[in-house]
Amino acid sequence: MYTTYFLKFATQEEAEQKLTEVGYAHTYETTETQLVRTRNEEGQFIADDPETPEDEAWEEVAVTKTSFSPPPHTGDVDIIGDIYESYGTYDEEGNELTPPVKLPGYHINIILNTELPEALNEFLVNPQNPYRVFA
Repeated sequence: MYTTYFLKFATQEEAEQKLTEVGYAHTYETTETQLVRTRNEEGQFIADDPETPEDEAWEEVAVTKTSFSPPPHTGDVDIIGDIYESYGTYDEEGNELTPPVKLPGYHINIILNTELPEALNEFLVNPQNPYRVFA
């Protein structure tokens, strides 16, 4: 039997920290790369040497990403993120007429066939009308 848990954190950073603490964070390298500024051992930017054909100021590095999930075969994590009470209104040209209204918190749903890790209990909420639920 699975149980759905609704959690509300103050920020995305807090949510990611707590999910990492309970072992739900999984970091992996992708096939994607990105250009980043090259730095020396002291962390200072390295300038391009105009005498060479290479651009030493930039280097291509593999992209590392983090996903969040409980141990295999125990459930799933649904990161909702920010929830808006209203999305604002805009005119035909896209100019904002009324701003969107964000509800407090950073929201995550977890469904498990095991107990919720104790470190996450303080973030449990019981929404009357959940924004999103597991099917």
